[in-house]
Amino acid sequence: MIGFAARTGSHFDNTSWAPFIMQGTLLLIGPLFFAATVYMMLGRTIRLADAASISRISPRWCTRIFVAADISTLIVQGLGEFVKYGVWESAQCANDE
Repeated sequence: MIGFAARTGSHFDNTSWAPFIMQGTLLLIGPLFFAATVYMMLGRTIRLADAASISRISPRWCTRIFVAADISTLIVQGLGEFVKYGVWESAQCANDE
């Protein structure tokens, strides 16, 4: 909710960069925790169903692998956001001159 509020603030005040950074960061972080919960539940469901022998990924490694993938994806997306902010800031500086 805070990310969308910052997006709205960024829409109405396009000269301020703080809401712009907040909306990009918070909208990236939010789904990360939801996905981690899904992976944890997958591992627990495999254990509960006693299906570890037929699972392609061991329930022990299921959460670790997917959370590591989520974290690496978050880092790549965060780097993309910083590039976007750099381009936006340089465009703002060019407009000021």
